Parts: sequence; structure tokens; C-alpha cells
Amino acid sequence: MAIDILSKLNTGGSGLDLVNLSSQLAAATYEPRRALLTARMDRADLSASALDRVTARMSDLTATLQAAAGIDTLSAKSSAPGLVDVTLSDASLAPARPVEIEVLGLAQSQVLEFGGFSGPDQVLGGGTLTIDIGRWQGDPPVFTANPAQSGAQLVVPAGATLTQLAEALSSLPGVTARAIEVGDGSWSLGILSETGAASSLRIAASADAAPDIAALDFAADPRPVERRVASDALLTVDGIAVLRPTNQIDDLIPGLSLGLSGVTTAPVTIRAETDPRTALAVMEGLVEEFNGLKSLLQQVTARGGNGAEPGALAGDAGVMSLLRELDAMLAGGMSGFGPQPIFLADVGLRTERDGRLSLDKSVFEAAFSADPSRFRSVLQDNLASTGPGVAINGMPARGATPGRYEFLRDPATGAATLNGVALTPVAEADGQTSYRVATGPLSGIVLTVEPGVTRSTIDFGRSLASQLSTWIDAATGRDGVISRKQDRLEASLAQDGDAIETLGTQAAAYEARMRARFAEMEKVITQLNSTGEYLTSLIDSFNAQR
Repeated sequence: MAIDILSKLNTGGSGLDLVNLSSQLAAATYEPRRALLTARMDRADLSASALDRVTARMSDLTATLQAAAGIDTLSAKSSAPGLVDVTLSDASLAPARPVEIEVLGLAQSQVLEFGGFSGPDQVLGGGTLTIDIGRWQGDPPVFTANPAQSGAQLVVPAGATLTQLAEALSSLPGVTARAIEVGDGSWSLGILSETGAASSLRIAASADAAPDIAALDFAADPRPVERRVASDALLTVDGIAVLRPTNQIDDLIPGLSLGLSGVTTAPVTIRAETDPRTALAVMEGLVEEFNGLKSLLQQVTARGGNGAEPGALAGDAGVMSLLRELDAMLAGGMSGFGPQPIFLADVGLRTERDGRLSLDKSVFEAAFSADPSRFRSVLQDNLASTGPGVAINGMPARGATPGRYEFLRDPATGAATLNGVALTPVAEADGQTSYRVATGPLSGIVLTVEPGVTRSTIDFGRSLASQLSTWIDAATGRDGVISRKQDRLEASLAQDGDAIETLGTQAAAYEARMRARFAEMEKVITQLNSTGEYLTSLIDSFNAQR
């Protein structure tokens, strides 16, 4: 227990509790300022806690959006499976509308037959074979080498068998060979190319080749040994004829892979469909998370009144701006998903009077049944050509404006524009032309165009999920509204904490000064009291002698 020495010694002075008086004077001088700082720190703590809750809710919504985007609600379907099979390769690129396919011819390999062999073990003479890959055209046929395929030379040693020759040929790229029993006691050497007109083979024998090796030479004309001509797959996509070197086609319809197995007699419909039950569950989860965030923002920014306490962020202009941006996002239509904007009400989402979302299941199911592609406007961005023959790679810059853009091309010169912005053509080896969009609203994408395409419409749309993610990133990013507010609160708390610590130091020093002054005062009072007692005693003595 501390001993109040000043009070113990103060027996002949003023009689006041000078230690307590010093403390009270220090408190009266500094406590009001400390109380103001403490109250401000308490409010800042409440605001910081509210921001942490908002940030956590935004993180929850972001996680829900990411999970929803990863749920496979799409499946690819063909109206003629077995003839035209389709698989989903990239759900984000799959077309929103059905595509009609007609297969007029399958891609085929070149088949060559060299007969007259006695058996698979027939011993052959030696020689060198030069195998080139390319295209035979015209009558008489002329060979043009495929620049994308390199030729090869095969040295056949004397004494090799027919089977060994077939195995050696099969080891070369683009060649398959086998010894085949014909059925009349003789054997043939069958040689196949890969599918596609530009994958045909040309074989030339060296001048010193043995007769049985020289018989494989058809460098001048393949027709005497050609049993089937190599050809491309010929098909139409929404009426536009296209060629492909294989029957497995991955670069024709964005997001879908086609497998051709036969010629069709009527158009085949290809579509990417969304499962309605999965889509509904995704929508309900999204609405729940969105409403949780919206309710929290309304709670922390409430101004109070009618007995209600104001929110921890009441009157904060930055956080209030987030609410306004959110309301504007819900009210605006989503362009780039077709000729007309899609509004949330079109897919059964409605904004209630309290600002929260509600999902009308009957409206959603009816809208989904009529046009499943509308659901994609909620979860997935759209970047697609409305017509065939145009493949799109890449994504526009973050600030790209959603909408519909017109691609026009001069087939004679290859010059093209996208919404009036000139594009530079780059010829590809397969006959297609690439256009890198370096400027303009869709800068960053690359269009790869089939030779016959002269125009197409490019749709670019940002989904509600994408807009929400961008809004959250902007709010919580380093320069976002929430981050800046958190930085200000942290700086204010640190500054006020330092100020309170300084006030404590000043109050202690002030109290010490008061005690020192009171001690001096007590000395004077004690001396005066002592003098007074002496004078009183002297007067009393004087009066007693009279």
C-alpha cells in the first residue's frame, strides 16, 4: 500500500488532501481530451469491425460465384448421335444457340495397293524410297508438297521381307502399311496416308533400286496403284460449306468438338443445353449470398432514427457509393448476349422494395425452357461469333464495353474491320486468315476466319457474376473504397493511441508539478501557522502579566 508522505507530514499546514487534489486537477485538465480520443477510437474500432464483416461477406460471395462458374450445367447434344457426335470442350465458349450441321462427305485417307507378292516373308531386293506428303490435283494429277509436312527417305536393305518393309514404312510420320493376303494365293502391300486431301503420299524409288522396290514408285501418277483418293471432310455449318482434314473436328464450333461417322441426309442440330435443376440450385445459392451482403451493407450504413441505433458506417460516403453501384448494376441490362439486352427480370430475378433479390421460380423455369442461353448471362461472360467460320481466341481488356460488334472483310484483298477499326490480316498455312485486334473496344482478341467468310457479328457480354466479381475486386483492391477506409481507420487509431499515451505522460507531469507547488505552499502555510501560534502565545503571556 502506497504511503501518502505529503499528507502525513502535512499536520501543521492547510489540512487539505493535497495528493488527491493534485490528481483531481490533472484529471480535470486532461480527462476530457482523453475521453474524446477514447470515444473516437471506439467508433473507429466499430467501423473497422463492420468493414471486416463486409469484406468477409464479399469473400463469401466471391467464393459462391467461383463455385457456380465451375459447376458443369452444360451438356452438348446432337440430334443424330452416331452420325455426328458432339462433346463439350469449353463451356465458356459453347454457342448459346443451336447450330445446324450437314455432312456431305467424310475425310478419308489415301489407299495404295502394290500386288504380286508371294507372301509376308518374301525376300526383297534393296533400294531407297523417298516419301513425300502433299496434295495430288488435276488431270493428269500434279503433286504439290504440303509445307507443314516434311518428307522422309527409307533405305530398304537387300534381304528385307515384305513384313519388315511394311513395318519400316509404318514407322514414318503420316504413313501406315501392312502386308495383306488377297485371297487368291497372292499378297499385297497396302499403304495408307492420314486423312485429308493434303496428306496424300508420293513415293519415288532410287535409280539403283531392285525391281520389286522400284515397283513401289508412282512419282509421276498415283492412279495405277491408288484405290482411294485422300479427301477432306465436307460439311455445312448453318449453310456455309467448310472443309476439314479429319473427322474429329475441334476448331469449327467454339467450345464443342465434333466426331463425324457418316454422311447425313438431313440437317443435324447441335446444341449446348443447361440442366434446369442444376441451374435453379445455382441461382438460389447466388441469391442467398447476394442478399446476405446487401443486408449487411444496409445495416452498417443505416442512419438510425425512431429509436434505432445508427450503423457503424452511417454517413460514410464511400460505402454508400458501393450500395448505389450495386443498385445500378441490378437495374441495368446485360448487353452482348444477343440483339437485345437481358435484364434480371427476364430470368426471374426481382429486386424487392428493401433492395434484396428474390427468385421467381416459375418465371425462371419458363424463361429457361424458352431460351436456356439467358441463364448464361447470369454466370458466364460471352464472346462468340453469331455465324460460322470465325473462331475467337483471347479475351478483351478488362474495361471493354459489352455489346454487339460487326466484322466485315473484303474477300479479294483480305482487308477487314471490326466496328470500323481496321484489322491487319495474317495468312495461315491452312488457308485461314488471322486478325489480331490491337486497338478498339475488343483489343486483345484474335479472329481466325475461314476463306469464304465476308461478315460476322461478334457478341461480347459480361455476366452478372463477372460484374459482381469486378465490383468486389474494385472495392477491396489496394485503391478500393474499403481498402482506403481501412487504411484511414488504422492511421486514425494509431494516431489517437499515440495521443492518449502522450496525454497520460502530460497528466503525470502536471500532477507532479502540482504536488511540488502544493508542497511549497504547505511550507509557507506551516511557517505562517507557526508564527501565528508564537504570536498568540506571546500575546497570551503578555496579557497574563498585566
